[in-house]
Amino acid sequence: MNKLIVIIVSLISSLALFADDYDNDSYIRENPQIVQDSVFENVSFSQYNFLNLNKNKLTLNNSDLSIFFNRLQNSSTDTINIVHIGDSHIQADMSTKRTRTLLQNKFGNAGRGIIIPFKLSKTNEPRDYSITSTSIWTNKKAIKRSDYCHSFTGISISPQNKDYFDLTISTLSKFIPEEFNNIKLYHTGEISIDSLNISDEIVDSISYNVDEINIKLSVCVDLLTLYMSSDSGCAISGALLSNSKAGIVYNAIGNNGATFDTYNSIGNIGKRVSQISPQLIILSLGANDAYSKISPTDFYNSIHKLVSDIQTNNPDVSIILTTPMESQKRKYIRKKGRRRRKSYIINERVLLLRNEILRYGKEHKIAVYDWFEIAGGENASQKWHNHKLMGRDRIHYTRVGYEIQGELFFNALLKEYNSYINSNCHGNN
Repeated sequence: MNKLIVIIVSLISSLALFADDYDNDSYIRENPQIVQDSVFENVSFSQYNFLNLNKNKLTLNNSDLSIFFNRLQNSSTDTINIVHIGDSHIQADMSTKRTRTLLQNKFGNAGRGIIIPFKLSKTNEPRDYSITSTSIWTNKKAIKRSDYCHSFTGISISPQNKDYFDLTISTLSKFIPEEFNNIKLYHTGEISIDSLNISDEIVDSISYNVDEINIKLSVCVDLLTLYMSSDSGCAISGALLSNSKAGIVYNAIGNNGATFDTYNSIGNIGKRVSQISPQLIILSLGANDAYSKISPTDFYNSIHKLVSDIQTNNPDVSIILTTPMESQKRKYIRKKGRRRRKSYIINERVLLLRNEILRYGKEHKIAVYDWFEIAGGENASQKWHNHKLMGRDRIHYTRVGYEIQGELFFNALLKEYNSYINSNCHGNN
């Protein structure tokens, strides 16, 4: 009897391992383990000869980026809001942080931008800010369709005790924390700010708008605790931090495992994103779609649904689509008389869906940044892995890989901006 029990337990354990091994990488994509290696300073791309640097540019497709570029030209006196929407590559905020830093060094730093309560939602959070609380929260995520999350950030948290709850927001840095004196708290339901952990003398105003609370301070801080209450249920989706200066606010909104339909499922996301008043929206999606069974036609329609919603509710916004670079998926090989061995093969659906993004941009006059080709095209994923730019999962990059991506995107955007300014100057002469 005891021997039979041991056999059954062993069999169950083996089946569990078998199921885990043969999943579709969804756990990895929704719970990435990104290598936090050293920051890639003073980038030298020459050692990565597989990068197609000569193709590092935007394909405009007859799109009009002039409104955004004109605002950028006036960045010394104006505030420009950029929103970058994507998946786990964006949630990690490594490539986007590099782009943000370079843009703000060039055009001025108007603030950190949107921060999202990822850790309170039990997922990974960027390292340059912290959102903590002594309260107990429940969360909803757009990637879980059963949650019906209607937050444009893809995540929302709700306090278990609506009569009293708190949030502490702080910016973090090895050097000087990024200070802020304007806080926009995005939410649904009714929320009251009962008090702050700072002197009332430095609070200029607190104003309440639909799904948004605006707090203005007379001085900049790097830490603020909000003590709140609600007469009914409420949910908080994030806060936008700015500093009343002119320049760039680069907002990164990413969700692990997200697809185009993840954001479509939020409902009226274009109107919700309009709360940020963006001049440029960048959509970096498709990597997770390539691990699903979605057809090219349905994928194309998913792109159109999201882009149309954004354009309808943000008529003057410029849009850039980016393509995902090649990635790999796990495969297990079993030879007779031997244990199964894990291997990796190229996920050919990435190329298939990348081509749909290119087609959509061309047919609908939307600018495209073809990261697939710039990163090295076909067979690039193994080269990235060999050069320690891509992690062990062959899906996510290392920190250095993300730094390279962020800098190359900045270079492409700046190149197009300079071309626009130069052509206008020559046209006026």
